[in-house]
Amino acid sequence: MKCVICQRRDTDGPQCCRSCPPWLDGLLVEIVELYALAPAAVVPSSGAGPKVSGSREAPVPVRLDVVDLLTCARQPEATSPAREYPDDQYGHLSVATVLDQWVRDWRDLLWPDHHLPVPTVSTLAGWLRRRLDDACDRHPAIDEFAQEVRQIRSALLHALGSTRRSGEPIGACPILFDSGERCGATLYAEPYVDRISCNRCSTSWPRVKWLALAAGMQDAQTRPEE
Repeated sequence: MKCVICQRRDTDGPQCCRSCPPWLDGLLVEIVELYALAPAAVVPSSGAGPKVSGSREAPVPVRLDVVDLLTCARQPEATSPAREYPDDQYGHLSVATVLDQWVRDWRDLLWPDHHLPVPTVSTLAGWLRRRLDDACDRHPAIDEFAQEVRQIRSALLHALGSTRRSGEPIGACPILFDSGERCGATLYAEPYVDRISCNRCSTSWPRVKWLALAAGMQDAQTRPEE
C-alpha cells in the first residue's frame, strides 16, 4: 500500500512511509522559526522618494496578508471571496488558527483525556510534534494535515519574501488583478499536497483542477513573444 501522504513510497506502518513523519516534524519546526520572523514583514520596506514640499504624508502601508497569518487562534470564518469562489480561495487563516484546529481535532479523536495547550504557535506546534508519530499511524486525515502544514509554510515563506520553492514548475499563474495585470508567478506542484498555491497572489487550486489549469497555461507558454 502506498503512503497516504506522499502517494509514492510503500507504507512502513499502517498509513505512512518512514520518510513522511520526520518530514512533517521538520515542517512544524520550520513554521515556528518562520512565524517568529514574520512580524518584521508586516510593514513593507519603503521605496518612496524624497517628499514634496507641502504634500501630505501618506500613512504607512501594512501588509494585510501577513497580519492575517499572525492573528490569534479563532474559529474560522470564510472571507467573502472564499465564500463566492470556494475552490479558488484567496488569503490564509492565521497560523495559530490552523494549528489550533488540528490540535482540537487530534485531541477529540485520539486523546480525549489530554488537555488543550495554550494556543500559541510554538506551543501548538510542540503539542502536535510530540504526538506526530502516533497520529501518522492512527489519524484518518493525516494527509489533509500534511497538506495544510505545507500550505502554512508556503504562506510564511511568501510573507518573508523567500525565494525558496519546492516541487516542479507547472506554468505561470493565470489570475488577473483588478488592474488587468496578470499575476504570472510560477506555480509549483509536488506530490505531497493536493492543492497548489500561488506564492504571489495566494490563489490556490485543488489537484483535480491541475490538468485544466496546465492546459490553459500551455498556450501562453508556447505562444511566440511579440
